[in-house]
Amino acid sequence: MKNTFYILLIFLLIIVDSGCNRFNKYVRDKSGVDAIVVFDSQKYDFGSIKMCKIISHTFHYKNVGRSAFFINDIKTSCGCTVPHWSKEPIKPNGNGSIRIDFINPSYGEFHKCSMVLCNINGRHLYLIIKGKIVK
Repeated sequence: MKNTFYILLIFLLIIVDSGCNRFNKYVRDKSGVDAIVVFDSQKYDFGSIKMCKIISHTFHYKNVGRSAFFINDIKTSCGCTVPHWSKEPIKPNGNGSIRIDFINPSYGEFHKCSMVLCNINGRHLYLIIKGKIVK
């Protein structure tokens, strides 16, 4: 029974990690015209950093498509990550950003994934921050 639990847990982690490795996403709005959202990067490694209250990283993106792009919500993997983003749609050729704040509760390595719920039909964007909190 214990082995089955561990196998299922590993399988779930593999699925979540593979979802966090997506990059450019194609977006279709109600008009049927595709918007293309391109991030500078969807992963950020803080490396080894000292304990502090909050660390942040801002992910920058551009809507290079022909329709507006908007974010409905951002779900994080735990309560120690807090996302901040513009509630206004990003027009074609417009730029946007998403800031992820990480409240580091303890020492050690961390790997946090944030799922961006946006106007993509059945798909999501994923942003990852990782690093190691040292003394």
